Amino acid sequence: MQQIGIDTISAGGTIAFAMECYERGILSREEVDGLELRFGNADATIELIHKIARREGFGNVLAEGSRCASMLIGKGVRRICNARQGSRDSSTRSPSFSRGRTTFCMLSSRSRP
Repeated sequence: MQQIGIDTISAGGTIAFAMECYERGILSREEVDGLELRFGNADATIELIHKIARREGFGNVLAEGSRCASMLIGKGVRRICNARQGSRDSSTRSPSFSRGRTTFCMLSSRSRP
């Protein structure tokens, strides 16, 4: 995903947010371009990643992150979206997430920005 300019952590959180809305019945199949957005549906996830990259259909709604998407979707989904104020998405990338995660990110050779 990073090869096409999409941050994997942010996109994962945003897609999970969309799947949660779908599974709760807040979003219909028609609203998500006919995709069956259920957790574990790899084909739908891959298709949605491509839609986000092309800003096509429902992918355009998600392209700016879960916080913006929650505002565009409406229907009270802001309560589902756990993005922090000033953040675009609900990912756990913020150093304030936990001291342990911050230490891991600082010391891990795989999490260099």
